[in-house]
Amino acid sequence: MHLMIDLGTSHYRAALDGGKTVIQEPCVIAHPDRGGVVIGSDAQRMIGRSPAHIRIVRPVELGVIVDLDGASLIIRDCVARLSPRRFGLKTKLSIAVPSNLTQIQRRSIEEAGKLAGAQSVQLINASVAAGLGAGLPIQAPRGCLVVHMGAGITEAAVLSMNEVVESNTLPSGGHALDAAIMERVRREYRFMIGQRTAEYVKHQLGGDDGLEMVEIRGRNLQTGLPDVLQVQRQVVDDLLESYCRSVVDLIGRTISACQPELAGDVYESGILLVGGGALMRHMVTRLGGQMAMTTIVAQAPETCVIRGLMRRRVDLDTANKSLQPWHPFTKRARLALRADGKGVES
Repeated sequence: MHLMIDLGTSHYRAALDGGKTVIQEPCVIAHPDRGGVVIGSDAQRMIGRSPAHIRIVRPVELGVIVDLDGASLIIRDCVARLSPRRFGLKTKLSIAVPSNLTQIQRRSIEEAGKLAGAQSVQLINASVAAGLGAGLPIQAPRGCLVVHMGAGITEAAVLSMNEVVESNTLPSGGHALDAAIMERVRREYRFMIGQRTAEYVKHQLGGDDGLEMVEIRGRNLQTGLPDVLQVQRQVVDDLLESYCRSVVDLIGRTISACQPELAGDVYESGILLVGGGALMRHMVTRLGGQMAMTTIVAQAPETCVIRGLMRRRVDLDTANKSLQPWHPFTKRARLALRADGKGVES
């Protein structure tokens, strides 16, 4: 059994080799004093509403595992939901990781997989997987630029021949925007909201629905009482514009470090946006206009990484079969000879 996981800061996605089912859940765990842990959507609903004896944690922050036990619990939960069998001696695990991890951070991810019971753990670059999942020709000797806009980090990577040639990371993403919305609402409106409400504001006013205003509930800091507030779209637009300027600088630093041939390839092919942040309002227009390059959003950008992991596994299996040694007495050889009408002597 081979399990593939995109263990992100906001959500985790998992699938089995050869399977069609993909699990997608919030990467949140609730630890009560008594009873079993709660993982995923049920744990996320507890954020900001749980009593003191229930500890809510996010095992992954900025693309790095910060809670080893929590990450292993998520892996075990994926196996329990995708397959009735438990981890066995032949279980393999592939996990997508960002490019900027240190050796210690990479070992912590491998340790989480081993702690969950996997026999072997393979770390796959998330940008490579995203490019493959989006259908880019990353196998060719030609430069492709992928910008992965995640919840914890934003990464720009130039890919060629199935490898990352150059990459840079911005320690900011969707969660940083949520925190900025919370701070701006508190400072300008004297109104306090939680992380989930800030995320709701970001999706409602930062999406392509065209909403100009959204009503939220929270605590009025002037009265100390519950209240409602109308938040204007300009609040989110200003923060998105600042984030886009940071991404433009990130892309510029990445391209400037590339060889001239790769930079020319990137200029011709353009920029591919993946990750949940790619769905924010006018992201293509903002980045494309400032970079003066063609910019597109991948189909279902938030699932590109897990699709790439699944496709990469299929490609590897095909390559391994094609590399099997030819011998005249193997079953494959006899079948091929019969198909050619030559026959095989017994």
